[in-house]
Amino acid sequence: MSAPTPTDEPIGAPGRAIPIEADALTVAYGRAPAVVREVSLRVAAGSSTVLLGPSGCGKTTLLRSIAGLERPTSGTVRLGDRTVSSAETWIPPEARNVGMVFQDAALFPHLTVAQNVAFGLRRTGDRNARDRRVAELLELIGLEEFAARLPGTLSGGQQQRVALARSLAPNPAVLLLDEPFSALDAALRTQLRRDVRRIVREVGVTTVFVTHDQDEAFVMGDTIGVMHEGSLRQVGTPQELYARPVDRWVAEFVGEANIITGDAHDGYATTVLGRLPMIAGAPSGAVEVLLRPEELRISEAGVSGTVEHVDFFGHDARVVVGLATGERLVVRIPPRLGLSPGATVGLEFAGHEAAAWAAR
Repeated sequence: MSAPTPTDEPIGAPGRAIPIEADALTVAYGRAPAVVREVSLRVAAGSSTVLLGPSGCGKTTLLRSIAGLERPTSGTVRLGDRTVSSAETWIPPEARNVGMVFQDAALFPHLTVAQNVAFGLRRTGDRNARDRRVAELLELIGLEEFAARLPGTLSGGQQQRVALARSLAPNPAVLLLDEPFSALDAALRTQLRRDVRRIVREVGVTTVFVTHDQDEAFVMGDTIGVMHEGSLRQVGTPQELYARPVDRWVAEFVGEANIITGDAHDGYATTVLGRLPMIAGAPSGAVEVLLRPEELRISEAGVSGTVEHVDFFGHDARVVVGLATGERLVVRIPPRLGLSPGATVGLEFAGHEAAAWAAR
């Protein structure tokens, strides 16, 4: 690869969001199979895109390639109108105007909260302006009263908010977050992801967020890219991924899925639950049909089945129903007294249209 490209002009401008583009990006280490394979992705200026996938799928490597912490084997990366990585061009990470938040907040333990936030700001220039910027960010993350505290006196969630403020202090053109909530307990993780989502929306910075948690992806992303074995399987809104996954793997990864077989013709599939309407573009012939648990309903008019298991969650219940044909279907229903294993119930499709793929 060629020597680093001179970077006299900064990437992006303060307060102005820029898009991110990766084109046919491949990352490999030596002779091992590529970790990222021919990935193309566009993140709209000011939007939030989540890279979702299981451990080892390449999502963090893709993020690090955007940041400049990994050198792709081939392909290009553009930030705004600048090519930062290609066969001819390499702009180092410190010149890409990118902010990063990692799994570990990585705060300096001997510096106060305010000093940690100020660390990324230039030491030259107006000190009062730096102080105002730090105060502004501490107010944004709701920790203005903690400015003089040391990181060791903060909770894990507070430390991650400080790390976020530090990454935003220099007004980066792009913000990248690599599973920043993975070390937190479930309740704190839920609250913090809402806070971070609010903050990045207020700031308006273009954001890419990596996670293996489907719920987290749905909360954080305007768009989600689902990765598997180094490739992008599908990119879409949370609603598109959940209702119209491109294949069975995506369907089962982004949510609980019932998959039944059917025979499809003229936009309908004949299945064990009767004749079901399918989404536009679904194939004909032998198909696999996706039924989400909340698309099923227990009713007297449905196909007869036996309740095998009930999980009560207060706001709803998860019920496993076994059919005489051998299928075991999961149903999400409002909480209901008296429904217990062994009960005979009717089961029917209550959704609008079902997604389907050609049977394997």
